[in-house]
Amino acid sequence: DALRAVELVRAAGGVCAVAHPARGESTSDGAVPMALIEQMAEAGLGGIEADHPSHDDEEAAYWRGAAKRMELAVTGSSDDHGELTGHRLGCRTTAPEEYARLTEPATGSAPLTAE
Repeated sequence: DALRAVELVRAAGGVCAVAHPARGESTSDGAVPMALIEQMAEAGLGGIEADHPSHDDEEAAYWRGAAKRMELAVTGSSDDHGELTGHRLGCRTTAPEEYARLTEPATGSAPLTAE
């Protein structure tokens, strides 16, 4: 259950982000229903991966707007699986200020940094 997962991760001091919510769907509401994401946000969700190689510009803009509306961090990822997807490592990233925003509420282990 997605809501229970968010609750458990938050209780353990972690943060959650929804990965590529529009992947595999042709509608802007995506593979992960907006109603579920809104419930997850209320339960403590930290971010939405808007910047994913499978999201076109319209989908990325839609999910960026949804993240802003719900006051969630916007994440990005190359989702590099090598030859399986053809995505190059680092082709999409999370902005440093969004990463800081995502990890700020974490109370468990210290977040990873490039330093």
